[in-house]
Formats: sequence, structure tokens, C-alpha cells
Amino acid sequence: MTPNFFPEYEEKNLSRLIEDVNTSHYDRLRAMCHDLEDALERLRHHDFPAEAALYMSLAEKLREQVDGQLNWRSEIFVPYVHDLYRKNEERHDCSQCSGGCNIGHTSRLLSLKESHQKIKELLYRLQMVALPLYSDTKFPKEYKQLRDAIMLMDTELTRLFYLEESVVVPGIKEMQKQIHADDK
Repeated sequence: MTPNFFPEYEEKNLSRLIEDVNTSHYDRLRAMCHDLEDALERLRHHDFPAEAALYMSLAEKLREQVDGQLNWRSEIFVPYVHDLYRKNEERHDCSQCSGGCNIGHTSRLLSLKESHQKIKELLYRLQMVALPLYSDTKFPKEYKQLRDAIMLMDTELTRLFYLEESVVVPGIKEMQKQIHADDK
């Protein structure tokens, strides 16, 4: 039996679930993006070796990517999940639609999966660039704060991705089946 790492979401309907994810995980990541930007700003006046400059550049790309994906989730994904839930509550049947409800059921999940992959790749690149710098003590404390901010964001992103992949996406797929939208 597979352990359930998110029992607090077990009994929630999909609409309530996505709102909880939005207010807990997405909002937490927004705050982490702000902290990451602050850490980067404190380092902009320092001169660093090329490896550190690359690390900082990748950290900025990570912040931009996460921030952009949080906006996509808030503006497109969360409303889609609410719409899907509403359609299910109304016992909508997409197979009987004349094309008016083509809201890209499959593309939403593909976009979510793509966002996970892009962010995971950036986190991997950050880790590979940072490894030689861990033992170097010539960097200011602000540099360690940047690495700490990225580590915290990495941990939260890992939790979020697992939650989305193990709870949210299966809930969406099940609801898509219920309204006969799983093939659209």
C-alpha cells in the first residue's frame, strides 16, 4: 500500500483542494520568490568568480520561472479546476457538447507537467553549479543566504510537485472522466 503523504487533502472535493493548494503552497512560494529576489539584490554589488555569477543568473531564472508558473496557476489552472468541478456538479457531458466547452482539458495537464520539468531542470543546474562552491569560504554571508533561499524553495517545490502529481492530477483526471472530457 502506498503511503498518503497528504492526508489533509484526502476528503476534500477538487475545488476546495485546489483552493487550499493555492492559499498554502502557491502563496508560500510567492513569498519565497520575494525572498529570493531580496537575496539576489543584496549580492548584486559584489564581484564573484564566474561560477558564482552563473549560480546567481540561474537563481534569477528560477525565480522568474517559478513566479511565471505561479501566475499561470492562479490565472488559468485554478480557474480551470473550479470550472471542471462546476461542470461535474452540473452533470455536464462534454461528449454531448457541440464544441462549446472545448477548454483544453489535456493541455492544462500537459502545461502543468511541462512546468514541473522546466523547474526541475533549473534546480538540477543550480545544484550542479553550486557543488564546487559549497566548501569555498570567500563568499559573503549573503551568498549563503541565497543558497539557503534556493534550498528552501527547492524543498517547497518538491512538496508541491508531489502534491500536484499524486493528488491534484488524479483528481482532475477522475473528474474529466466523469464529464467525458478525458479525451479532449
